Amino acid sequence: VPDYLVQGKDTVAIFNNPLEQYFDKVGKRELIDFKNACWSTACWRGYRAYWELTNDSLYLIKITSCHEDCGESKDANLYAMFGEDRPFASWYNGTLTAPMGELFSGSDMGYNAIFEFEDKLQIVNGVLKSKQRISNIELIEQIKLDNKLYAQIPTLKDTLLFHLNKNIDWEKKDNTN
Repeated sequence: VPDYLVQGKDTVAIFNNPLEQYFDKVGKRELIDFKNACWSTACWRGYRAYWELTNDSLYLIKITSCHEDCGESKDANLYAMFGEDRPFASWYNGTLTAPMGELFSGSDMGYNAIFEFEDKLQIVNGVLKSKQRISNIELIEQIKLDNKLYAQIPTLKDTLLFHLNKNIDWEKKDNTN
């Protein structure tokens, strides 16, 4: 279950959880413990955060349970946590990764899934410093080639074994070690 980033009219999943840096620095995780929340391996952290990039600044706009289907759809109280309803993410330093294009490999929500492209947004103290689109097309083509080669391994092993057995002179084979 990913976090989401709003940029203008687009909302995209991201392969990062910026709120974890906040918890590492100041704690207060208990303020987002949802009563009767469900837990799963899809969302160990127990929440989904929504972020907005406005005028090159990163803001936290919502925290909710990532398991609405369990009857827990209440949003966390951002004002109780931060003293404001739309806190500026000054604590966050890192690269936000937003997958783009067609999914090639992995789960469509998995953080290690491979998409055609990735937008890399370098954030320093909550401010966007650079944005770069990375193409994964070469990686995807290499994986496709590797998959074709791996598919040939059983045939190659049988062929190699056949030729080894055919060409070994078993009478002259030394049986020591």
